[in-house]
Amino acid sequence: MTSRLPSTPWVPVIRTDFSDHGVWAHVKARIGRVPPAGDEARVTFVDDPALAGRTVAELLALGPDRLSHALLLVVDEVTIRSREHAVLVVDLGIVPDAANHWLGRPAGRSFRAVPGAVRSVENTLTLGLADWDLLARRVDDDGVYRVRDQSPVSPARRGPGQLSRKDG
Repeated sequence: MTSRLPSTPWVPVIRTDFSDHGVWAHVKARIGRVPPAGDEARVTFVDDPALAGRTVAELLALGPDRLSHALLLVVDEVTIRSREHAVLVVDLGIVPDAANHWLGRPAGRSFRAVPGAVRSVENTLTLGLADWDLLARRVDDDGVYRVRDQSPVSPARRGPGQLSRKDG
C-alpha cells in the first residue's frame, strides 16, 4: 500500500483505473503530443497499481506536493470508460499562510479535460496565465474542458491542424 504520492518534477498524471491498458496508452499519447507551435505538457505519468481505485480524497490525503504543483491529473474509471477519455483535473488549492493573513484555498475542486486539452490546462495553471476560477468557467455544460479554436478562421475554412471546439 502506498503511504504517499511520489514526488514528481512535473504535474503528476495518476492512473487509478487499470482495466484497459490501451486506453491508458492512448490518453498518455494525447497528453504528450506537442503541437507544431506549442509547449509540451509538463507532466509525469504515475502508473502504480497501489493507487488502483483511489478516490480524489484518498489521493489528496496521500500528500501531493502542493508547493510545487497547482493541480493533479487523474486517469480514473470515468476517463477510461468515457468516449472522450476526459481526465479529471483537481485543484491542489493554496497552502494557508497565517503570517501574512492568507487563509489559502482548500484542495479538491475539479473539472474534466479531454486529453488533447490537458497541455493547455497544465500550462495555463502552472505558469499562472489564468487562475482556476477563470479556467473552470470555460468548461462546457457537461463539465469538460475542450480545446477551443482561437483563430478567426471560420469552421468551413479550417485547415489541417486547426482544432474545433469538440476536438481534443
